[in-house]
Amino acid sequence: MLVQQNLLSKRQVDYITLLIFLLARHGKIDRARVLVDALIALGVRGEKTLVARIILKFLSADYQEALQELEDVEDGLLPRIASAKRNDLRRTLTYIRARCCCELDRRSEGERIARKLLAEQ
Repeated sequence: MLVQQNLLSKRQVDYITLLIFLLARHGKIDRARVLVDALIALGVRGEKTLVARIILKFLSADYQEALQELEDVEDGLLPRIASAKRNDLRRTLTYIRARCCCELDRRSEGERIARKLLAEQ
């Protein structure tokens, strides 16, 4: 990973990630996606970067792509995250999965996922 080679410090990656979420919050999805793509091009493939990419795809109405990214993250990254952090991230990703399913006219699947998520709380 290039971050480990000191091209970007952890603090710089955290700052860029914060900027990505602030841009998204203010509706600047395209600008936020440019930053995510830049981080990925630099080899920064940590949890924050990958989750940001999923959220931005969801906000851009790229629901099918967001679902594909979700599967990749859940299979590869999620098991390697500390358990306390993993539970919060899993809930967030499950919510996005439910919303994507509903947007893709798979409403019954989305509602089933949402009910399961609510039952866990």
